[in-house]
Amino acid sequence: RVFTGVLVGDFMHNFCDGLFIGSAFALCGNSMGWSVTAATVYHELAQEISRNGPLGIGEWLIQRLQDQGHIQSNKSSDKKNQLVLNDYKNIHGAVK
Repeated sequence: RVFTGVLVGDFMHNFCDGLFIGSAFALCGNSMGWSVTAATVYHELAQEISRNGPLGIGEWLIQRLQDQGHIQSNKSSDKKNQLVLNDYKNIHGAVK
């Protein structure tokens, strides 16, 4: 059910991107078409980095720093960090 919703939503998002790019080329010329294409690519890149990058890199970095002894781990900070990470995962839909 969730998979289908995500699949349909992603399809519609990409379909609309294609309509906007095609319209820019057809109605505004090559210069505007390439500008809209570049803006769309940058938008998608930023979206993917923000969705996948910080959480995975943040968890990896914290674990590496703890393993190397650069930061100390204690029960209260671990619990608080885990709550924050869980909230982030719930909000952004990130799944391990």
